[in-house]
Amino acid sequence: MTTIIFVTGTNTDVGKTVTTASAIAATHHQAPHLRIGLIKPAQTGEPPIPASDLGSYHHGDHGDVAVVRQLLGAPHHDSAQHDVQPLRVWEGVRYPEPLAPDMAARRAQQSLLTAAQFAEIIVSAAREVDVLFVEGAGGLLVGLGEEADGSPTTLIEIAQEVRAYAGMSVSFLLVSQPDLGMLNQCALTWRELNRAGLTMCGIVFGTWPTDPDLPMRLNAAEVERITGVPVIGKIPSGVGQIDSEQNKTMQCGSVACTSEQWWTVLPWCK
Repeated sequence: MTTIIFVTGTNTDVGKTVTTASAIAATHHQAPHLRIGLIKPAQTGEPPIPASDLGSYHHGDHGDVAVVRQLLGAPHHDSAQHDVQPLRVWEGVRYPEPLAPDMAARRAQQSLLTAAQFAEIIVSAAREVDVLFVEGAGGLLVGLGEEADGSPTTLIEIAQEVRAYAGMSVSFLLVSQPDLGMLNQCALTWRELNRAGLTMCGIVFGTWPTDPDLPMRLNAAEVERITGVPVIGKIPSGVGQIDSEQNKTMQCGSVACTSEQWWTVLPWCK
């Protein structure tokens, strides 16, 4: 059984990519024997991938997957070190303008993938690993492609297609900002997933300040009460804003400390 974690956010710029990197680092630390993969089904603001290469293994030199690799550091990819399995990285499609993927595809006059096509790429990658992180774009209902009837393809339709394959366990990790407004956004995302018959395994605050104010402190407990989903991680603000000189420091901090200080539990490691 392969565990597939769809990482989505309440909005753009809430810390999805940094959270994904941190989750991978924490998983490596807690379960170094697991084969871990990362796939970005749709990436914008980056040069397109040739049609013949869609869904093939990539070295992650562009966009969010490149950021994840940079944040993790060399021991997490290319070669296994210290008994840690190397990170495998795949990409789906890339579009040149930094817009919602379906808008970017239309403006670039590139093909739009259906949920079934995205699912085929994701499942192909998942069969090579034990845990696969699937990082979305923006929020849950952002259009990543288009169905035959013209309706938008979102992470919901893709996850439903993936779940239909044998041997695939699917759940969602929701990344949110901790301040005012997050209760409504988290509740809406949770409700849509429930409506679609999909499970949310945890909520993570992607930018947790060193001195959270009263609403932030209260929101952590309140969102759990409203949704019944636990807050399982709080990623310190500014973690993603590091230069190359500090990169090794961040990498060591992630591997050694993330599961103990930033995360309370990793449901996919049970």
